[in-house]
Amino acid sequence: ELGLDGIAGSYPKELSGGEIRRACIARALIANPIFVCADEPTSDLDDENTAIVFSLLRQAADNGAAVFMVTHESKALAIADRAYRLDAGVLKPENNL
Repeated sequence: ELGLDGIAGSYPKELSGGEIRRACIARALIANPIFVCADEPTSDLDDENTAIVFSLLRQAADNGAAVFMVTHESKALAIADRAYRLDAGVLKPENNL
């Protein structure tokens, strides 16, 4: 799903930032964890791969995982059950859900 089929034999120095990011996400989700902590999981990704990652994180939540994500990506609001905004050091509930 993350388009990593051709990199199995590659070394990290041979991969792009996006490939490394997607490999880390795959590694984090492969064992069906009960908690996922994702700090800017889509920062090196294009729109297509961002949508795939958000879908996988939503699937993990739907399967019972607690997913905690920190991101600047406003598209994440579409998959969130709850969202908060940190503004001037104050954490506030996001009203756009």
